[in-house]
Amino acid sequence: MKTIRFIFIATFLFAVWNAQAQNRLRIAILDLDAGVNRTQQQVNGLADMLSVELFNSGCFTIVERSKVEKVIREQHFRMTYLTDAQRKKIGGTLKVDAIVTGTINFIPRDTHYGSDYSSKHDVGEYNVDIRLVSVNTGEWLSVAGGEQKGCTERELMRRVAMELTNNLELSNPNVVAASSPYLLYDYLYVYPEDLGVFTSAPTFLIQATNKNSSYGYNDWRLPTQEELDALNSNRKTLRMNGRNTYAHANSWRYGATEFSVRLVRTAVLMQQSSIPQGSAYFESTTCNWGRISVLSGSARGQFVLQNPTSSNVYIQNVTNTSSALTVNATSRAICPGESGIVEIWYNPNGRQGMSINNSIKVTLSDGQQITLNVKGFVE
Repeated sequence: MKTIRFIFIATFLFAVWNAQAQNRLRIAILDLDAGVNRTQQQVNGLADMLSVELFNSGCFTIVERSKVEKVIREQHFRMTYLTDAQRKKIGGTLKVDAIVTGTINFIPRDTHYGSDYSSKHDVGEYNVDIRLVSVNTGEWLSVAGGEQKGCTERELMRRVAMELTNNLELSNPNVVAASSPYLLYDYLYVYPEDLGVFTSAPTFLIQATNKNSSYGYNDWRLPTQEELDALNSNRKTLRMNGRNTYAHANSWRYGATEFSVRLVRTAVLMQQSSIPQGSAYFESTTCNWGRISVLSGSARGQFVLQNPTSSNVYIQNVTNTSSALTVNATSRAICPGESGIVEIWYNPNGRQGMSINNSIKVTLSDGQQITLNVKGFVE
C-alpha cells in the first residue's frame, strides 16, 4: 500500500514539474567573454553562477554546461562566440530555444595593496553586456547590461539574471500589461507601472496622479524603505525593471541621485464590528489607513450603515473632535433594506510623523450611539 502511495505521489509531482517545465524557456549558457581588464580565467566561473541564478528565476530550463561544452568541442566551435549557422547547429543538437552569451568588462577605480605590498586588489565596477539570443532567428530576446557598482561576482550574476528575466517578460507580446494595481500581502497596493526616472522626488507628478484618481485611488505615495524591500522581493510579479534602482520616500535625502519611481498606497483595513440583531448597524466600526504620505493629499474612507429593520432610520447626529478629519453623513431617511454612508477625509498636510487615532460619535434615530474609529500614521 505504501509503495502504491509513493508511486502515486511521485507521478503527481513529476506531472506538476513537467507542466511547469513546459512553460520555461530551454537555454544553453556559453562561456562569458573576457573584456577590458579581465582575463578569461577570471570570468570562467561566472557562467556557472549565472546558470544557477537563471534557474532560480523559474523561467528557464538550463542545459548542463558539460553537455554544452561537449557539443561545442565535437563541432570544433568556440565557446564564447557562434556564427548564425553554428548557433542553429547547437540549438538543434541540444534542443534549446536560446543561448546566453556576452562580455564582462571591469573598470578599475583604485588599487588596494596587502600589508606587505606583495599582493594587490583592483577596486572598481563591472560593465557587462549579456544577451539572450534565439537559436532559430538570431534575434535578441532579452539583454542585461551597464555598469554594476559595489557588488560581488555572485551579486553581479544575480542582477544580470533578474534583468534578463524581467526584460524577457517585458518584450514578450503574449504578456499583457496589468490594468489594475497589484496587491501585496493583502496590505499594500502597488502602482502597475513605473512613474519614470527622477533625480529628485516627483512631488508635483504624484500630486497630479492623485488629483486624477489614477486607477481609482487618490492616495498614491512613495514607498517606505520596508515597503520598497517588499517590492524588490517581488520584482518579477510587479514587472519592475531589473536594471533600475527604485526610490523610497527618503532616497534623495543626501542629494540628486537617479532613481526609478513605483508608487504604492496602503490598503484600507476595515475591522469588522459585532452585528446587533434586529437593529441598524455599521458593517465596520474601524478604518485603518496604515501609513499614509504627507504628500499624498487627503486620505478617504467610509463607514456603511445597514438597515435590516422594517422602519426608516436616520443618522441624527455626528460629532468629530479632530480638525484634520472631515465627516459627511447621509442626511436622508435610510429605508428598510437600504444603506447609508458616513464618509471621511483626512488632511495629512503639516502632520508628518503624527499618529491618527480619532473617534467619531454617531447617534441614530433608533437611540443607538455608535463610536467609529479612524487610525493610521502620517509619514
